[in-house]
Formats: sequence, C-alpha cells, structure tokens
Amino acid sequence: MALCYHAGMKNNFRKKITLGLVLFIVGAFALAGCSGGSNANSTDNTPGTDSSGSGSSTDTGSGTDTSGGQDSGASTLTDTSDAVLSQIIDDANLALGDANALPAAFTDPITVDTAPGMLGLVPDDFTPNVTDATGATGMLNSQAFQVAVVKCTDANSAVTVSGKIQDGFDSSKWVCVFPEQSLTMVSGQYVLLAVGTTVQTDALAEAFKVAAGGAQGPYIFYTGVNDSAGSPAGGGGGMALDVGGGGGLALDVADNGGDSGSVG
Repeated sequence: MALCYHAGMKNNFRKKITLGLVLFIVGAFALAGCSGGSNANSTDNTPGTDSSGSGSSTDTGSGTDTSGGQDSGASTLTDTSDAVLSQIIDDANLALGDANALPAAFTDPITVDTAPGMLGLVPDDFTPNVTDATGATGMLNSQAFQVAVVKCTDANSAVTVSGKIQDGFDSSKWVCVFPEQSLTMVSGQYVLLAVGTTVQTDALAEAFKVAAGGAQGPYIFYTGVNDSAGSPAGGGGGMALDVGGGGGLALDVADNGGDSGSVG
C-alpha cells in the first residue's frame, strides 16, 4: 500500500515537472515572437555605415534614404548658411520656372532660441553642433513651406543634427495645412531641411546636391496625403457667408473632400 502511494507521488511529481517545462518553452517562444517586430522607418544611423550596399553613403537618421547610396557626401561648400540658402533657392527657382516658383518667404537667421520651432533642435543639440543656420518660411501661413541650411562644426555634427531634425521637427505646425513632404540632406558639415510640396522639396534637394558637389540623402521623414484636388492634406477648406437682400442667411462650408452643406 505504501509502495503504491509513493509510486503515485513520484508519477505526479514527474508530470508536474514535464508540464512546467512545456509551459516554460511555450512562454519563451511567445516572448521571442513579441520582440521580433521591426520599425519600418528605422535605419542604422552609425556614422560611416553604408546601409545601401552600393556606395559609401552614411545614413543620418530615421528617414527613408532615396539616394540609392550613390553620393559620397563630400562637400565643396564653404560659405555661410545664409549664402548657401540663397544659392539653393535661386537654383531651385531656376529649375522650377516662373509658373512653379517657390513661395515668397521670410528669411531669418536661426538662433538657439528659435531653433526648436524652426528646426526641432533643443539648445543642448543646437549649441555644441551648429556654427550658424538660416531658414526661409513661407509668408502665408496657409502654405506649408520652409527651407533651412544649417552649417555645423564638422561632418559628424552634421550627421547628428540631421537625425535630431528628423526626430524633433514638427511638420504639422501650420494652421489647417500640411506639407506633402519633409526631408533632410547632408553634405560635409552642411544640413538641408526642406518642407513643402514634393515638387518643391525635390527641387531644393537637387539644388543642394549640385551646389555641394555631392550629398547624402534625401532622407524623407514625413509624407503628407494629397486631397482629390492635389492640394496638401488639410488645405482647400473654405467657408462662405451670404446674406441676401430678402432677409435670408446662407452659410456654405466646404471641406477638403469637396462636400458642402448650407444653412438657410
């Protein structure tokens, strides 16, 4: 009787050990499955690492690199950020033509106080890395347009600044409108930030690359959605108030999708 009892205890103990091992293995596989995901926008931002496999391009942040790794990033630029920005805008407008020229913009130096709003850079990122910076912002707040050139202390600082801009810049800061695209490029110690329509930012990126004699990027870190009229998302809405002579009041409100309603 005692032998049967002890044998039963031993069998139960073995069953518990086996069940525990099975649960442990299942739990380990479950944890491995949870941690196996990847960020689609995440890329290697280690200076000097070629993630394209076809050149010496260095990834400078979390944006999507559309350069194909073909440019070395060696820069011939030596001027101030203001002069480089002026050249890039002029060259981009020349390529775009009068009909598609960049919006009229206010050009201002970017300081440690204005860098958070203009570049998304906090003082701890701006002060040790930036020599001087200049930005141009569209005069009309209804146009989501901005371009800036940042001259950094060296090439490594430019890599850092490009990544910080991608992480910190607010592409939704305009009222009721959004850009189609936000991107950065890096060439030597210079960083370009271009925000606007795809046509505008592509023209600015090309002008920067040509002026610098080579550049890394563009690194696209924001992409907006166009409405049916081809305007940036959030644009095109309107409101009209019509007071007729007969005492009637009509209010027409059109949203971005073109629907409208009236109250009489």
